[in-house]
Amino acid sequence: MIIVRLQGGLGNQLFQYAAGKALAHRLNKPFKLETITSLQKDKKRSIALQGLQGDFALASPKEVKEFLTFPSLYRHNTAFFSRFGRNIYKEPHFHFDKNFSCLKDPVFLDGFWQSPFYFQDIESTIRKDFTVKPELVSKVLEKGKELEQRSSVAVHVRRGDFTNKAATSYHGILSAFYYEKAIGLIKEKDPSACIYFFSDDIEWVKQNLAVDKNVQFISSFENSAIEDFYLMTKCRHNIVANSSFSWWPAWLNTNSDKIVVAPKKWFVDTTINTNDLIPPEWRRL
Repeated sequence: MIIVRLQGGLGNQLFQYAAGKALAHRLNKPFKLETITSLQKDKKRSIALQGLQGDFALASPKEVKEFLTFPSLYRHNTAFFSRFGRNIYKEPHFHFDKNFSCLKDPVFLDGFWQSPFYFQDIESTIRKDFTVKPELVSKVLEKGKELEQRSSVAVHVRRGDFTNKAATSYHGILSAFYYEKAIGLIKEKDPSACIYFFSDDIEWVKQNLAVDKNVQFISSFENSAIEDFYLMTKCRHNIVANSSFSWWPAWLNTNSDKIVVAPKKWFVDTTINTNDLIPPEWRRL
């Protein structure tokens, strides 16, 4: 049995699922998701994967107890359990962990696993699992067709929760300069590009970015998270924020001629190695 601990929002949960699924595939073992020590105790988060096509089976309390004798205590003392628990593997650092491929069954995975290297062997399966259920995006299907037919660029500007003091000190906030330079780079290669801003702060975008008339604004307050996610996957090109939520639509984008721009600085702490997060064909600014 492979169990992966779910934590964070949709983008984080996608990475966790993909890594766990890949390991289970390699070992030919059952795979389940654990929420007892994390999401069930987090009032701000929930299971965000249920709008996708994959089989997101949840581990039962009994199955979790095979690894964690006292699951309710794990959230408060992960270091103790990682050292003395049974078959618990905690992610040692942000970049790709080469020891991951050596793990054996059974194992409880606790980490973020933010690198495509973890699931590169089952890429087609992950793309299929992360297809959005059409009934959840019926309201925006026509907009999706429009994005597919145009030389559209999804520009994700995430501010909202990133503007509070704690988040800013860790993640940082991307500058207007980054977005303007990224848009310029894509327009240089694709002059017909049409810009679509996806943001939780449209007013900031309008006031701070030098945009022309050929733009549209898509507010995250008008759509659900899964609708925005779906629409960003339908764009021809992507400009991503330092956010796993915008990383995934760019990766899932199947256009062979796509241009993806991502920030060089993903975190405020530049000692965190993010080289394994960004695919080599993406441009970093």
